[in-house]
Amino acid sequence: MLDFHSMQLFGARQGKNESVAEWIQQIQRLISKFRETALHDCEDDERVGIVALADKLRTICFVPGISPDKIKTIVHSRNGNTFDEIAETALEEESAIFSKNERYRQGTAFGKLVCSNCGKRGHIAAKCYLKDRKDVRVNELGAGARGSSTKIQGSRKSDIRCYNCGEVGHMATGKKKKS
Repeated sequence: MLDFHSMQLFGARQGKNESVAEWIQQIQRLISKFRETALHDCEDDERVGIVALADKLRTICFVPGISPDKIKTIVHSRNGNTFDEIAETALEEESAIFSKNERYRQGTAFGKLVCSNCGKRGHIAAKCYLKDRKDVRVNELGAGARGSSTKIQGSRKSDIRCYNCGEVGHMATGKKKKS
């Protein structure tokens, strides 16, 4: 029976929609079952070692079972000594991630940002997903801004013709033809 509880403990993982607090409770339940079974099956002189082993297993099995890798990495890097320290770090990081996601959803932090590279809202040029593409380069106004033109480089340059001025190598994006 002790093998069964230890296998459950080592195989347990935080569920996808499970909070860190729920994961802590699950580990606590599994450790309680393990400890009860171990204490029932052991000799009197082994009890202290069983309790220490159960506490160590709780810490060892908690960290690998944490679901978001970001939280797991931070918990590993902080080198907490006790289960309580490790659990507190995991709860703090989950709270920080939740707060950041809420600010993003409400648009208070990211919704007002406009990328100078692609002209889209929600990020800056340094974090732009288009920044590493070699075939697209936008002018200083950004591709999303009115009156801007997009410069095409590389093999596609000869395929692009501006419908306003007729020149090859760029395309008009809302630019009016100069008379």
